[in-house]
Amino acid sequence: SVCQLHLPHCQIHSEGGCDFLSVAHVTDDKVEFLPPHETTDTHVIINITGSSAYGDVTDDDAAISPIHGLVLLFYQSFFSEERSILNVLLLPRNVVIREVQEERKRRNGDKETFIETNPQCSLTPKKAYILSTDITDGYRINPTSAAFMDFQSYENYFPTFQLFLLTVVKELDLVLKENGSTENEWNGLVWLPGNINVELNSNDDDMISSGLL
Repeated sequence: SVCQLHLPHCQIHSEGGCDFLSVAHVTDDKVEFLPPHETTDTHVIINITGSSAYGDVTDDDAAISPIHGLVLLFYQSFFSEERSILNVLLLPRNVVIREVQEERKRRNGDKETFIETNPQCSLTPKKAYILSTDITDGYRINPTSAAFMDFQSYENYFPTFQLFLLTVVKELDLVLKENGSTENEWNGLVWLPGNINVELNSNDDDMISSGLL
């Protein structure tokens, strides 16, 4: 019997990125590229007659165009410390947020709190972006500019930016812009949670004494 397979994508129809999508059909000895039966705003749809490995791909000669992205925030505070870190992750829309949370928790334990916000935005792969805030002092953003995104390793879910806060902050505005542009790609009001009472381990003590935290 013929079934349909729906593969998620994060291309934007109006930007033309969907025109270059196809589906890679992987078998033991070859890879076959299949044209979509249909492409929606969220999925590439193909008809299949068997079970094997499939995945959507983009043509090598496709122009780089914006895709649907997410801005995810993870807040890390330190026991008996005024200082804290807001980790900012720029990711494609088709990641599973639960999996991002689980991977961050696996690496960092209970040190981080996921902050719910409106994460939707449009981002262009390989373009450089800058993060800014309305805080006037007592903070540092690292790096000052970062490219979106490394397709080879983004599933490690490392922070794209880190906002180091030197004092207690209850709320702030964040703005994401393409480097050199005056238009906001994303902005949001962020309410930071109170101290989550995570005790520092020896590695954290070493980082603080060296000025990294």
